[in-house]
Amino acid sequence: MSLYEDPRVVRWLRDPFWGALNHLTYHALRLLPVRAASAAGARLGLAAGRYRLRETSAHADRNLQRIRPDLSAAQRAAALARMWDYVGRAVAEVAVLERLWESAQVSMVNEASVRDMLRARRPVIFVFPHLGNWELLAVAVQRLGASLSVVFELLGNRFERSLAERSRRRLGYRLISPDRAGVRALLAALGRGEALGMAIDERKRGNVVAPAFGRPLPAFANLRYAEKLARRFDAPVVAGYCLRTAPLEFTLTFLDPLERPSAQQLNALCESWIRAHPEQWYMLHRLRFEAG
Repeated sequence: MSLYEDPRVVRWLRDPFWGALNHLTYHALRLLPVRAASAAGARLGLAAGRYRLRETSAHADRNLQRIRPDLSAAQRAAALARMWDYVGRAVAEVAVLERLWESAQVSMVNEASVRDMLRARRPVIFVFPHLGNWELLAVAVQRLGASLSVVFELLGNRFERSLAERSRRRLGYRLISPDRAGVRALLAALGRGEALGMAIDERKRGNVVAPAFGRPLPAFANLRYAEKLARRFDAPVVAGYCLRTAPLEFTLTFLDPLERPSAQQLNALCESWIRAHPEQWYMLHRLRFEAG
């Protein structure tokens, strides 16, 4: 273990340093109009990918070769540049999340189906990948009439976690932590006939464990939890994804409700969206096939 990875160094030196820097950046971005904040994030993302995170960029390129072997080297290079642009924008937009919907141009596909389903007053499970700016899906679901709770990832850096949780609370939905208390909260929400949201691309112990992309699908993954919860509560599953079509333009697509889909079905859906738009996937540079 290197000194940089020592738990005491991480907790008392590394995390506070990056936490302080992120807090300063976050509050500076909150002073900007949404378009300017998003553009600043794009510039920072591109600079990070080109200079500070060269090895990460090379790793993302190798992942892209496996996910999309049809792409040429030039096409992959262009996709990676767009990826860092989109990653930077998504990170910067955390600071202005509560203003993003009104400032952006957002269109929805198949919203009538979701609205009709919500009128039935059944519990419903919304699943999504980290494409585009996925936070807009939660805003859309609430605007369509759902009382929503969302399972969120516990970020390792406690300072970054507090910023992310603060921004999401401004969106109006309930946050459910991935622990025992969170399990009780999500079971209660579904029992009341409410809506639950969860990501089906998932990172654990430093690696993306779902979607599988040919690796074994873990026994403990949101894909499997969605399958089990749908059966337990007789809840339809609505899969949706967000794509960024321009700097501040988004298309949100919702599929027709699925009755008791399998984890394998949800995995296949998630993989198909990511293969079609790998440059918009927030986890492309975090996936490690060799650790799967």
